[in-house]
Amino acid sequence: WYWGYDNSSAQVSGNNILLSKSTPDANFTSPWKDSDPTLGAEITYQRLLGVHGKMSYGVELAGSFQNLDVQDRSTFFGTATKNTYAFAYEPGLTPPTATPSEPYKGSYEGPGMLISDAAVPFSTSVVPGGYSISGARRFNADIFGLRVGPYLDIPVGTNFNVLLSGGLAVAFLNAEATWNDTITFGTSSAPDLGSGSDDAALLGYYLALNLSWDINKDWSAIVGAQYQGLGTYRHNFGGRTVEADFENSLYVTFGVSYRF
Repeated sequence: WYWGYDNSSAQVSGNNILLSKSTPDANFTSPWKDSDPTLGAEITYQRLLGVHGKMSYGVELAGSFQNLDVQDRSTFFGTATKNTYAFAYEPGLTPPTATPSEPYKGSYEGPGMLISDAAVPFSTSVVPGGYSISGARRFNADIFGLRVGPYLDIPVGTNFNVLLSGGLAVAFLNAEATWNDTITFGTSSAPDLGSGSDDAALLGYYLALNLSWDINKDWSAIVGAQYQGLGTYRHNFGGRTVEADFENSLYVTFGVSYRF
């Protein structure tokens, strides 16, 4: 007799009480979100190895840091599968009346109307958009970068140089995910909140194009662009999987250089 239901007009069928369980499908995912541009810093050391005509070449080593902070407050929906089960009761009995505003709740101590403890499958239905999640989600990661590779310095005019480089790139992530959501199905809702952290490394490559202007024999101003392909970061934080795409990362750089 320790059971309850919300709607006697819809949940009584013959000599059975109908109770259901609803679960989201495997592809219950939040929308993709593009991050706004983020600021970072990089320091680069270039070692000259040789000169060929007016061009010079060598190897460079660079370290960088930036913070990635992605937040999402959208409401999204997913398909739900609803499994209904029948719990029999003795013929001739009249189940208690229940409405969504005044549901029936049998007590643990009793007495109350008895139903069978055998759950007999009654029906299965798929409900598109049956689940919704609303609330706030956040993914925050400190990204420490390291890259190494050859470079080529090509003079252009009197005080300008074009620098081409490329090679190996590595990113070390210190990541954290948090969420505070409400999951709703029909008139029922439940809170879902949690957090998790992770450390990971991504391996890839980089290509860079820089333009430098020689202020004097020691100092230069530099502007450039850099492309990095580091693959995809994916981690399960306590039942929720976060995916961040670092396959096509574009950096715009401004800075100065000093020769010694």
